[in-house]
Amino acid sequence: MVEGSAAKGSEVNESDAPSNKENNKERLDTKEAQKKLNDILFGDDGETSDTKNTSDSGEKFNESDANNEGKDTNDVDDSKENQTSGSFKDFVNKLFADDMGDSADASDSSESDTEEGADKTDGEKNNEQKDLSPEEIDALQKKAIKEAFEKIARGEELTSAEKGNLGEMLMDQYYISQGYKPIHSPRVTDLEHKSGQGIDGVYEKENPDGTKSYIIADAKVNHSKLTKGNADGTNQMDDQWVDKNLDKSVGKEKADEIRDAYEDNPESISKEVYHFSYGESADGSSEADVSTVDEEGNQNKDKTVVQIFDKNGNEVQGGDPNDKG
Repeated sequence: MVEGSAAKGSEVNESDAPSNKENNKERLDTKEAQKKLNDILFGDDGETSDTKNTSDSGEKFNESDANNEGKDTNDVDDSKENQTSGSFKDFVNKLFADDMGDSADASDSSESDTEEGADKTDGEKNNEQKDLSPEEIDALQKKAIKEAFEKIARGEELTSAEKGNLGEMLMDQYYISQGYKPIHSPRVTDLEHKSGQGIDGVYEKENPDGTKSYIIADAKVNHSKLTKGNADGTNQMDDQWVDKNLDKSVGKEKADEIRDAYEDNPESISKEVYHFSYGESADGSSEADVSTVDEEGNQNKDKTVVQIFDKNGNEVQGGDPNDKG
């Protein structure tokens, strides 16, 4: 990723070569002017020892000031001597700050672009997945799930983000095995996915009579639970919370279709929690259970175990027995 960004940047610089030469010349002229002015004001000619000491002190102050950037003001040396010694030279340097800062700004912009590439938004993930088939997304999920189980088998601790992403990918694969199609976007396809807040999964299945059934689900791992008492007065997965987040998850057109289906037949919509639990059995096995959620966001205490995995992540019960991943 970084190499690609660097290559791209070099192409831009080559195409803009004449402009860059002019900018470089302007910076050299600016540097020369600043140097001459500094020599006049702070040079050795006619400089008394007191003046030189003041200049040296000013340079030291600048270094100290740079080192303390971002610290609390109480942590910075604010003695009167240091404040005075560097102030005038700082003023001169600031006269040229805009011109001298161009190259630094370009460097900062390049670094910022790299960081943005690492932290992709849900919208960017959506655009990427438009070019992938459902089968390709499934393959990416299965690869990441295998990677997670291998880490667990080695005794490595998954981060909170990795646990959440593993839970969502396992949930997708479970509901697919039950004949449902994931219709939420973006779908998690790796352990490093930057997940936003909202509905984890929405699934659709067409029934023999032509009607459709929907499951709106949230993935939980180990001891995590549904959130209660949000700032807007909702509880996670209660009816109001689901309605507020549905458009973002599946788009307004599909969200309205689900709302209409609920009005026609409330039983066509189910809210569930898919819960994956690992690391609590002596043989290294893990399991997943499913429970329903009521209109107020309360999770039903009656859970149905739907999958059991061995220590290597092979499914030994539940899911699709014909799907070996």
